[in-house]
Amino acid sequence: MKKNILVILILVSFAFINTNAQISIADAHIATIGATVTVKGIITNGAELGSIRYMQDTSGGMALYGSSLSTVNKGDTVTATGTLSNYNNLLEMTPIATFVINSSANPLPVPQLIIPSSFNDSLESELVRIDHVSFIAGGGIFAGNTNYNFTSGGSNGQVRIVTGTNIVGRTIPIGDVSLVGILSQYCTAPLTGCTTGYQILLRDSNDIIISPGIHIISAISETNINTTSFDVNWSTDSTGSSVVKYGLSNALELGVARTAGLSSSHTVTVNSLTPGQIYYVQALSVNGYDTAISSIKVFDTRSLSSGDIKVYFNTGVDNTVATGPNAVELINLIDDTLISYINRAKYTLDLTIYDFDNSGISNISTAINNAYSRGVRVRFISDGNNVATNLGVNDLIPSINQLLSPTGGIYNIMHNKFVVIDAKSVNPMDPIVWTGATNWSFGQINNDPNNVIIIQDQSLAKAYTLEFEEMWGDTSAIADTANARFGALKTDNTPHEFVINGKRVECYFSPSDGTNSKILQTISSADYEIEFASMIITRLDLANAIANKSGNGAYVYGIVNDKVATTQWDIFLASMGYQRMQDYAPSNIMHHKYMIIDQGYPSSDPMVLTGSHNWSNSADQKNDENTLIVHDATIANIYYQEFYSLFTENGGVISISAIDELMHNPMIYAYPNPTSDKLFIVSTTNLTQVNIFDMLGKVLASKELKDKSTTIDMADFMTGMYYLQILTTDKSYTQKFIKN
Repeated sequence: MKKNILVILILVSFAFINTNAQISIADAHIATIGATVTVKGIITNGAELGSIRYMQDTSGGMALYGSSLSTVNKGDTVTATGTLSNYNNLLEMTPIATFVINSSANPLPVPQLIIPSSFNDSLESELVRIDHVSFIAGGGIFAGNTNYNFTSGGSNGQVRIVTGTNIVGRTIPIGDVSLVGILSQYCTAPLTGCTTGYQILLRDSNDIIISPGIHIISAISETNINTTSFDVNWSTDSTGSSVVKYGLSNALELGVARTAGLSSSHTVTVNSLTPGQIYYVQALSVNGYDTAISSIKVFDTRSLSSGDIKVYFNTGVDNTVATGPNAVELINLIDDTLISYINRAKYTLDLTIYDFDNSGISNISTAINNAYSRGVRVRFISDGNNVATNLGVNDLIPSINQLLSPTGGIYNIMHNKFVVIDAKSVNPMDPIVWTGATNWSFGQINNDPNNVIIIQDQSLAKAYTLEFEEMWGDTSAIADTANARFGALKTDNTPHEFVINGKRVECYFSPSDGTNSKILQTISSADYEIEFASMIITRLDLANAIANKSGNGAYVYGIVNDKVATTQWDIFLASMGYQRMQDYAPSNIMHHKYMIIDQGYPSSDPMVLTGSHNWSNSADQKNDENTLIVHDATIANIYYQEFYSLFTENGGVISISAIDELMHNPMIYAYPNPTSDKLFIVSTTNLTQVNIFDMLGKVLASKELKDKSTTIDMADFMTGMYYLQILTTDKSYTQKFIKN
């Protein structure tokens, strides 16, 4: 008997020593990192999460990582052998030595019902369910490879939306939903030492469970912005009433506006408002006993400001491609220009800057000090990581109110470089916003290609003030560090749509406003051409979106500061080639972050996207950033003049312009459309006749010729739409055009 007991003990000991023998997932969790283990369980996700598969048995969950798992699907029962690894606090088996699919289409484990405060290692890699979830960004649009904050049961959590899921592009739920997903871990600050973070991985749209009743299913949007009114728009999944509460604060104290009748597509006009004012708005729709209520959004009215927009560059421009005003280069003068604007401040001056050093430039600190000394309320925010190099901060009067952004943990960098002047002045001609890509240092102002955009508009200035005061933590002169919010702690609390001097302008702050999705939408809007200059591009979704536009016939040109740091360089090169994709050659830094859309096509909503936001995960999800999108052909062409100079001086060749567009149009091209005075026509073969008809077919003008180009004088034509017929030696071409 003793002999048998000894044999059993030896076998048991051998089983523990031989980790290749199949063990439970719970036992694998307590094994040594680097050990080889064999486990068996049901796979709970598929290819939508990439190369990772999550497995679960009755004892726990395990992550398996490796490209060899591409044939493994959700519901497969798998036996896998691999090496235990700790990846950003997530226990994984990688590499996978072997695996066997034992069976398929098995029912998945029942998710454990939890709340965010109960997230812990014992639930890692398991299916979980969370009820009564409310998304902070409800009403926005889900983007790929992005985390979203939510609340449930009085605690906070995060979900991660991976690019491969069908959730990307859907509306973020408004109101109470349930979530089912896989509890995973990640490193919140991998460069400064990992802090554990938990996130729910949603696999597809079925992981978002909406309760019965009426629900708001679209973002709450603002349109038809006027000085004393705007429209509020939303959609519901069933018919209901259309009601809007509004006010000057979250109390929504000003009253209620409504539209009569029941609908699933809602528009309510809010009237009797003040020009250049910020309003808080909430939408409601009632169906029977159920009410759908939106989160509170922030909208604005059109101001009485001039709406003047100025753009400056610190390196060369090429005015030969100008179609309107010439772009302006301020060589070694950006600092003096900023000082002149600071000198205009009468009442308030709010400044944010990432990098600040007066050495070798005009002393910006002196201008700030002078403003403070003449009674201007000055508030100053700088990046907490750059204390050692931000020597300009040391030159400020100590009594000027200052705040450093937090460092470590979930914080990254305060990367803004904006200035807001006299935002709440009673004179609407006083408020100014200064922003763009330019830091305040010798290299950034004098050597590194940069841009500045300055807008005189009270509504926009008040929006930037809201963002400033969220970081400041208070509306007063003194910062409230206990209430200050930076990075991922910020909320979407500013208006995004503006009408400035008749131009549509969009404004977004990172990381709260889903800026990356707005960049994707901007790319998607291009019909004919894209030019972009971005210091770095690491987002795969942005690279793919640009590559798709290039592959579908748009003329796309780009330049980045460094093709190594631009991790998506190969995608650009494959789709655009060396002629259209440039790596900046000089040793200084190409610091722009702008994109130009359809600048040569006035009827195709030309626009410019610019600001401080690099095209990276950090900019979108961690950094404090700001972005403007200006819908205007003139501003687009001004940026194009700088891009043309930058790109061609770097060795690139731009083969598209208003004239040689005929290289990818069909043989003939007429521009501009709309036109105000002249209509230019070019062809690759000789023109024989040009006819202009009205909409009833009456010939209004006719011109015979034998040349490859001609000009038609449209000055005496009335405003309206016409038909243009062009005859060549081998072709007839007809199109509509507009005289404005």
